[in-house]
Amino acid sequence: MIREARIEDRLAVVAMLKRFHAAADLPFHFSPAHAERQFLAYQAAPDRLCLVTEGDDRPVGVLMAHAVEHPFSGIRMAGELCWWIDPAHRGHSARSMVAAYERWAVEQGCAIISLAGLGSDPKPTALYQRLGYQPAELHFSKTL
Repeated sequence: MIREARIEDRLAVVAMLKRFHAAADLPFHFSPAHAERQFLAYQAAPDRLCLVTEGDDRPVGVLMAHAVEHPFSGIRMAGELCWWIDPAHRGHSARSMVAAYERWAVEQGCAIISLAGLGSDPKPTALYQRLGYQPAELHFSKTL
């Protein structure tokens, strides 16, 4: 089942964000306090979204997104902050989470929606293209 996150999902979501961070192999430490603040902001604000998918009667996936006005065009667009589904629960729930995200973006008046992938993993790219998404940017990071 996919639903909007509730405050009682806080610890489960922070734990998933930690797994997301580890899988992304990001070059900085994970801060549970910062992750919790983001969860609270995305869970409460009307222009932000925090979805969870349940499995085994607990949250096993999270998608956090926001709706903003694009600075160069004035159109509203939805952007994903993070998307994580525990590996044992991936599959159909991924498409359902994206569909829920897309419905929310339409409700927000967004004309564009985006998703990101972690590094060079081809699986998200293939899924996104099957769902009608096209490559738009490629980001690179460097630790200073």
